[in-house]
Amino acid sequence: LMHCCDVIAHTSIAPEPFGRVIVEAMLCGRPLIAAQAGGAIELLEPNCSDWLVPPNDPAKLAAVINLHRSQSEQVKRITQHVQTQAKQRFHRDVINQQIAQLLDRMFAAKQSQPITTKLSRSKIRLFLQQIVGWALPTSYKP
Repeated sequence: LMHCCDVIAHTSIAPEPFGRVIVEAMLCGRPLIAAQAGGAIELLEPNCSDWLVPPNDPAKLAAVINLHRSQSEQVKRITQHVQTQAKQRFHRDVINQQIAQLLDRMFAAKQSQPITTKLSRSKIRLFLQQIVGWALPTSYKP
């Protein structure tokens, strides 16, 4: 559905630690306006600071939406840059690789300091696949 939108507005009035909608909009290559609170500040790069609005400020939100409409070429260039950066930071393959690396470190540490006796590679893999919805790359072999 995001691909059908001209702009995505993340208008939460409470700070969120990590804005999944923000990342999804970035990955979809859609222009994004977000509340200037919580994780949104860290997710959007400094060149997008004009795209952050104070929470619960509809007048500022409307002004930024109008700015997006009037500067469509500049918005398009910035949005493409943001999408490229998001793919490097948040693409499923990147996240899967980071999880695989974390598991490698975790099991290496387990050799010297047991993390828990109940964790096994297969249990962690099953948890990630069924609960979190992430699938480790088929090439992952710790």
